[in-house]
Amino acid sequence: MAESYAKKKNLPTVTKKELEKHKTERDCWIALHGIVYDVTKFLPDHPGGPEIVVGSAGRDATEEFEEVSHSENARFMAAEYEVGVLEGSEGTATGPLVSEDSQVPTKKGPLNAGLGSSWLLPAAVVVAGAAVAFFVIQSKRASSSR
Repeated sequence: MAESYAKKKNLPTVTKKELEKHKTERDCWIALHGIVYDVTKFLPDHPGGPEIVVGSAGRDATEEFEEVSHSENARFMAAEYEVGVLEGSEGTATGPLVSEDSQVPTKKGPLNAGLGSSWLLPAAVVVAGAAVAFFVIQSKRASSSR
């Protein structure tokens, strides 16, 4: 049997009672796929605002996390905030970024392709805009010199 994610990371066990104590904006812990995270320092940077995360604090927030379809980048960022494994999840905990079988990052599809391709569309728009501007300027210069 493969060694569990929590055991590989040597994470301490966090009881549900302990998790429930951390549910304010000044002390915010959540559990995702059996791993407990202290996301207090991340709250000001959360794209949806701190209120959304605090509303799920002190408990297992896996369902809410997955409903939003977080990007691969968000899943990788979560590892920085790990504090333990939720009691009862020691053998099955994967955290939000790995599958139980492969223990490698999962991908949700093209909408969550990560940072690698997120710059392609804006870059193409800028290049196209520059080309249009160039041809408009050249056209005006050609007509004014006639």
